[in-house]
Amino acid sequence: MAIGATKKTISRCALAIAGGLLICLPAACHQPAPAPTLTAPSAQPSPAEHTPPQDQQIRPAPAPAVSPAKRETARWLYAERFAPGTMDGFVEGDFSAKRNRLTIKTDSVTRFAIDTRYIAINWDKLVVIQIDGLNSELRRRDDPVLHFVLDKYNRWVVDE
Repeated sequence: MAIGATKKTISRCALAIAGGLLICLPAACHQPAPAPTLTAPSAQPSPAEHTPPQDQQIRPAPAPAVSPAKRETARWLYAERFAPGTMDGFVEGDFSAKRNRLTIKTDSVTRFAIDTRYIAINWDKLVVIQIDGLNSELRRRDDPVLHFVLDKYNRWVVDE
């Protein structure tokens, strides 16, 4: 019999205190592993021997599924100020290159911005912008980032 091996399996319980909770962990519930033979000193195992099989390797978690439209919208449209008394709100947008039209929907937002560098707007044609159902013509400005605010009449205007 090898050194350190026992003739029978002994059931033991290892006690641990974690956060004031007493935990009992079964120990030595399996046959003990055979003790290594003490013949010649073993050579260092190669790293390939310690690499788990491909199906058991830890892989990074996949990126969260975000639709390309939402990812792209996040680049060119963002809320800058919410309505007083609210801590949340949203601004959503869509651009139709075929119609050269921006469609914006807001809720509980008093200021938002559009970065036109990230939109394929054809400034040589009429650009229509619809904000909360009202259509307007959008003209090119010197600054590619357009800031919109609600005026005292609850209309969206470009803040210049």
